[in-house]
Amino acid sequence: LLAYHPVMRWILVVLVKRAYRRQGIGTGLLAHLLATLPPDEWPLRMVNVDPLDEGTRTLLERHGFRRFVSQFEMEFLLRRTHDR
Repeated sequence: LLAYHPVMRWILVVLVKRAYRRQGIGTGLLAHLLATLPPDEWPLRMVNVDPLDEGTRTLLERHGFRRFVSQFEMEFLLRRTHDR
């Protein structure tokens, strides 16, 4: 599964079931997207890439993607007012 948002120019997700990884499926999905994009849809971005996910990072780097910004995770603790 590859989900792409053309207005934002974001690849939202590339998913391959674990049993089928490392068989060229992700590469094929990404290559198809890149080959069919009109020139005015560049540059592309992929958001929320887990920095520890070497498989995804390797796939993206093989297709010319480079990390240009990182994000820190934010967490909020929500409490109801009567739980103080």
